Amino acid sequence: MFKFFKERKMAWNFNKEILAGEIGAIAGAQIVSHLFSKFNSSPKIISLSAVLGALTFASFLFLGTRIYDQRNHNIFSVKKTAKDIGYYTPFALLLTLTIYYPVLFFMSKHLLKLNLNLFPSVLFSQLIAFTLFLTFINIYRLSIRRFFGIVL
Repeated sequence: MFKFFKERKMAWNFNKEILAGEIGAIAGAQIVSHLFSKFNSSPKIISLSAVLGALTFASFLFLGTRIYDQRNHNIFSVKKTAKDIGYYTPFALLLTLTIYYPVLFFMSKHLLKLNLNLFPSVLFSQLIAFTLFLTFINIYRLSIRRFFGIVL
């Protein structure tokens, strides 16, 4: 029974770190796309700036939360963090490049062309993209735990 609660807590921490990154992505996409919209009204440029802002802010908040969590649980080490990131990053990058950012870019561009306001266009696109990302990254986390015994 203790193992069940420990696994749930590890899953929560994993998803909490991803969620923190997504909060950073939402803030970054909104801030950067708003700034770019002041200088350029092209839906393509604004959508690209949303992607760049999301990527930058998400990286900082994810990594910051990861380090904070590991320090709080007295398990932080650069070596462990690097090892975890080594298992996680390639697949997360693949998901990001093939699902998350294309959905964010094309949906926000489409919604902007439909004359939907900037904030809801980007936010709605991010929510859809993040839901897909979170689903697939958790399938990956469970798969590598089951097949390789690697716990993230």
